[in-house]
Amino acid sequence: MHQAPGPYHCCQAKHRTLFLTAVGACLLLLAAAWPAGAYAAPPAAPAPLLTPSAPGTALASYLEIFQDPSRSLTIAQVAAPAFAGRFRRMPPEANLKLGITPDAVWLRLRLRRPPASAPPFNQPDDWFIELDNTQIQYLDAFFPVPPAAGPNGPPAFREVHTGLSRPSQARPLPLRTFILQIPSEYQDGDYIYLRLASVNTLTMRLDLWSMRGLHQRMVGDSYFFGVVYGVLLAMLLSNLVFFFSLKDRTYLYYVFYVASLLLFSLATYTQLNLMLDLPQRLDQTLVWLFVGMVLCTAVLFARAFLRSWLLTPRLDKVLLGLLGAGGLIVVAAPLGFFRFTGLFSHILALAIPGMILATALASLRRGLLAPRFFLLGWSVLVLAVILFAAKGFGLAPEFLSGAVLLPGASALESLLLSFALAERVRVLRRQRQEARRREDHYREMSIRDELTGLYNKRYLGSCLQNEVERAMAQTEPLTMLLLDVDDFKRFNDTHGHDEGDKVLAGLATVVRERSRASDVACRYGGEEFVVIMPGTDQDQGWMVAERIRTGFNQLAFQSQEGGEVRVSVSIGLAQWQAGEGPVSLLRRADQALYRAKKAGKNRSEVQA
Repeated sequence: MHQAPGPYHCCQAKHRTLFLTAVGACLLLLAAAWPAGAYAAPPAAPAPLLTPSAPGTALASYLEIFQDPSRSLTIAQVAAPAFAGRFRRMPPEANLKLGITPDAVWLRLRLRRPPASAPPFNQPDDWFIELDNTQIQYLDAFFPVPPAAGPNGPPAFREVHTGLSRPSQARPLPLRTFILQIPSEYQDGDYIYLRLASVNTLTMRLDLWSMRGLHQRMVGDSYFFGVVYGVLLAMLLSNLVFFFSLKDRTYLYYVFYVASLLLFSLATYTQLNLMLDLPQRLDQTLVWLFVGMVLCTAVLFARAFLRSWLLTPRLDKVLLGLLGAGGLIVVAAPLGFFRFTGLFSHILALAIPGMILATALASLRRGLLAPRFFLLGWSVLVLAVILFAAKGFGLAPEFLSGAVLLPGASALESLLLSFALAERVRVLRRQRQEARRREDHYREMSIRDELTGLYNKRYLGSCLQNEVERAMAQTEPLTMLLLDVDDFKRFNDTHGHDEGDKVLAGLATVVRERSRASDVACRYGGEEFVVIMPGTDQDQGWMVAERIRTGFNQLAFQSQEGGEVRVSVSIGLAQWQAGEGPVSLLRRADQALYRAKKAGKNRSEVQA
């Protein structure tokens, strides 16, 4: 037999959950702040070759890096020959992993054309550098071009200044990521310089794209986000309809959660800024405001779905604390505390889904029947957040893009949570049906006689009153039969109460079989029975009474000596008269029964 876990084991499980959540949060913080200063210093990085056969090339392994703690160096200082030895080559991997750093980060790389013997290739204007990070606050690009003063003049650069904290018009191309077009004047083999500064994480992928490769990349990106936003919008609208239909606030919390996810994705991946051309500070404020809204609405939805205040009250208090923590982000974002909101959001992004999962598992153990899709949905999101954190350590596969991982996981989670709500509705409907059946069963038991299965005296009173009122309103006939087993006390004394019970049960069976479906049979008390016959006059009632009487006479019961013994029944019949009440009708039926007894028993009498 399964034994419920004791307090010690429950406490152990809760401490394990809290410990793992804390460890995960620390991992996420370390990943976000993973330093870039540990890169080795081998010789200068090679220059990637611009060829038509390579529509896209990862640039991280071709980069050299220098971090400027003062954030004061200029391009003239960084590009000076004496400064070249301070750059360090990046390790050979697909992604740039700088984490959150207060420094200005300088990157440089060189590009080269194919040899003269190679087939012709597209013009340099048809090549682009993409930085796949939408949250870079300041991005400055410097492309070397021929000096205006001639070959012996000072180096010249075509400059591009863009970033999240600059107007959207400063973007070279109005796309989700930062894409820099290589100018046609670019000097083959010269260094291109990029300067990055941001309070957000600088983990990203840098790629070199041909025009054809970039077009394919943007088409795929558009399709992906179209599917993500389509799923989120469909889940939002459909469950909003369910809320208005079912009036269940759980659906409303889910709608708020999905709406927050949708707004968060639009703001984080800059589509909102590109559509509305938001002011610089407002754009970043909205990102962290929507993060706080996602965290808060996630807790509200989970509490309503899991009914944690009833099933897991201790874990519910933790969820309430996390709800308050999410509220701090909502308050801090408009005040401009972006570094605080960034670090705190990373902690809550693991703590809240982890605690929701722990609460769902605890609720499942306590009898909640519909958390399967709920658990799966939050597991998907937790896995995505862990993989996102693992990318900072280089532990996740390089092909996993943060720009794909979190939006895709959000869309999948919202779909699974919608399935969880549908499953919850089915379970609640089944529970309500079972409760209604139990209620009907208990109600039926309360108005049924246990021995005979007929209605009891309590039900007789209300039924007779209703039938008299209906007969009065519709001017229809109504007849009542009052039955009494003849010499029942002597039979009990002679043959025992068990055999007497069989007599009563036998009479009840005959009454059910010989009366009509519209008739109502009740045990009035002891050996007396009543049959209410709506829409029946006394002639039809007398025929039913005779069928019951003769049918009962045919039953045989066992005597104490083992022989057969037969029992008879007397029946009094009365038809309702205009203006008569239930008590009067019952009294006249009783008078008819008295005459049947006095006339020799085993007969039916009608009371005029």
